[in-house]
Amino acid sequence: MNIKSIAYWLVTGLLGAGMLAGGAFDIFGGQKVTEGMARLGYPTYFGNWLGAWKIAGAIVVLLPGFKVAKEWAYAGFFINLGSASLAHALVNDSTGEI
Repeated sequence: MNIKSIAYWLVTGLLGAGMLAGGAFDIFGGQKVTEGMARLGYPTYFGNWLGAWKIAGAIVVLLPGFKVAKEWAYAGFFINLGSASLAHALVNDSTGEI
């Protein structure tokens, strides 16, 4: 394995693990997730829906192959993280929250 492959799988593994953990928290986080989503102006079910898509995307990026599905998963992660940053900025959260 060359350094480029190692770097790719290291970054992909960290992103995948983060999205898996975040998705699980969105689904099973309970009251804290519901309160956070409500504070940002989202409906109560949004955490479950978002969590399921994060987990699906993480699985796709961690599995070998599936080139087109990986591209869509990475695009979804970009949209998710960008939208979350914007939502936090619009409710005047601190820079650390954004």
